[in-house]
Amino acid sequence: MSPPGVDTHRHHPPLPALRSLLAALVALVALVGAVSVLAVAVPAASADNWAPVHPGDFPDPSILNWGGQYYGFATQNFAVPSQTLNIQVSTSLNGTTWTQLNGVDALPHLPSWAKEGETWAPTVFLNSTAKTFVMY
Repeated sequence: MSPPGVDTHRHHPPLPALRSLLAALVALVALVGAVSVLAVAVPAASADNWAPVHPGDFPDPSILNWGGQYYGFATQNFAVPSQTLNIQVSTSLNGTTWTQLNGVDALPHLPSWAKEGETWAPTVFLNSTAKTFVMY
């Protein structure tokens, strides 16, 4: 038994209304999916939109434009221990064609808290106030 004035019967919306709502949601999901696919398309490299390409092993790059030149910094290479670079470096004048600076290590001595072989995805930026480069 329920208190006076309280309706214990549940009211369900009519089935056609639920079908219409479901159809609208499906259409919205399809539209969002189509728009996101279009947004992901990558145009060809040009002066307005460049797509850097680097030959060889240069994973997780960070790009810095400084002094009219692009600098790329990447995860360590996996060479023999005597030739391992903690942070690889490449340069480019146009942001598309890159030259790796073989033997150049942007972090030749690891800090005490770092583990050898685990220097991944560096990011480098210019602190213009202090006029220094910061890597993390």
